[in-house]
Amino acid sequence: MRGFGKTLATDVPFTLYDDVKAVLQGLGIEKAHVAGLSFGGMVAQEFALAYPQMVSSLILVASGLFGHPRSEQRLNDVERFNQVCQRGTTEEALEMTTQMWFDGPGQPVNEQAHEARNRFKEINRHAFSLPEFGVGLETLSPSPIERLEEIKAPTLVIAGGRDYPDFLQIADVLGERITGAKKVILPDSAHIPPMDQPEVFNKLVLEFLAQNIVKSS
Repeated sequence: MRGFGKTLATDVPFTLYDDVKAVLQGLGIEKAHVAGLSFGGMVAQEFALAYPQMVSSLILVASGLFGHPRSEQRLNDVERFNQVCQRGTTEEALEMTTQMWFDGPGQPVNEQAHEARNRFKEINRHAFSLPEFGVGLETLSPSPIERLEEIKAPTLVIAGGRDYPDFLQIADVLGERITGAKKVILPDSAHIPPMDQPEVFNKLVLEFLAQNIVKSS
């Protein structure tokens, strides 16, 4: 996304679903299995609604949902995180964001995924160095929260049992309102299942893709 990784932020109006379309077309891809994690899940929802003919299947992982209320726990943690960013050190901010999103709110440090945890922290170290994201961003209207029933692509919804409660609520909403959606809760994952439980996550996704490749062939 613009403003992340090595892609520069811009201040011109843009939409993420059009950016996804442009990238796929630039690669000569007419139709794809689309997966998005967290904010990426919100982008995937927009893309599936804006360009349904380009989506073979949809995988929404710890997905957000524009317009869904944030839990009190998450609001409080974000407020504390902002205070750490203003008054604390970069290392303190990195550790806190890792506890919030990789370990899960109120959970002990995930020592079983020690290497992945360190990798997550380094990814965020880079992100902290980037300019503010979102200048010029325009979202899909009407919002996906009003139109989930319009999504017809086979959909897999994955959430982590150790994540914030609003993401588990969103998984329920997506599972209930997207026709035929399959919902899976990974009890030992937090907000980043591909990193904290890669083997479990990959098996789940590959089985889903195999089923839907057979159906579409």
